[in-house]
Amino acid sequence: MIYMDNAATSLQKPLQVEQAVLEALRTAGNPGRGAHEATLHASRLVYGARAAAAELFDAEDASRIAFTANATEALNIAISGLIRPGDHVITTVCEHNSVLRPLYRLRDQGATLSFVGVDARGNLKYEELEAFLAQVDWEKAGIDFKREQLEFHGERVYYMPENLPELKGARFLRSGLLLGELKKKRFEPSQALAMNLKMEEYAHTLNLSSDDNRLMRYLKGETIDVEDLIPAKAKGWHLVCTNGFPLGWGKVTNGTLKNKYLPGWRNQSA
Repeated sequence: MIYMDNAATSLQKPLQVEQAVLEALRTAGNPGRGAHEATLHASRLVYGARAAAAELFDAEDASRIAFTANATEALNIAISGLIRPGDHVITTVCEHNSVLRPLYRLRDQGATLSFVGVDARGNLKYEELEAFLAQVDWEKAGIDFKREQLEFHGERVYYMPENLPELKGARFLRSGLLLGELKKKRFEPSQALAMNLKMEEYAHTLNLSSDDNRLMRYLKGETIDVEDLIPAKAKGWHLVCTNGFPLGWGKVTNGTLKNKYLPGWRNQSA
């Protein structure tokens, strides 16, 4: 049998899932509801799963991982918790009811809902995404560009070389300079852009000396206090440098730098 309904219910679970379920049924008590070994064992299993999920999703704190009964419940909680009357949501016509129904309800409560169409093969119509780009404030993103040199691949935004000949149909390992990604009407700059800038070429910078212990903390992906390094009330994207050389990005809020250093580049030493 060829089973193609895994989006609804996965069939023939992996052996590891079967073993974990059997172990839980035979050895685990009610986590967090006692001090005997069965409940402690269950608590360790839950904490281990939460820590593994936090590492997988690059979460800053494992305690922020919440378990739900299924994907439908998780989507409803996330959508209902994030979107408020007056917000503008951009989605596609291909979404599941677990996404569309809460969005329709929120539209009735004052949110604006826009749909991106697809072609006969189910691919997004990228020309419709162009219309939504007007909602992005590129000036606040600190990027000076010529629109005719932008190229979009899904959420990714590339800046193509000037006077590039027509090369549609040709495949490249990398299409121009990856400027970043558009996420929920916000622009998130890329590590590639940081590496192509000089400190003096970006309006908002944060310079760490090589003997500042915050430098290593930044390279490890930690959130750091930078109130002494930035102007009062500074916020938004900052190019993080050391001794004038760019390292990556961070987002400043209330004197704190939320680390946006590329996860795969982070220092893993203790």
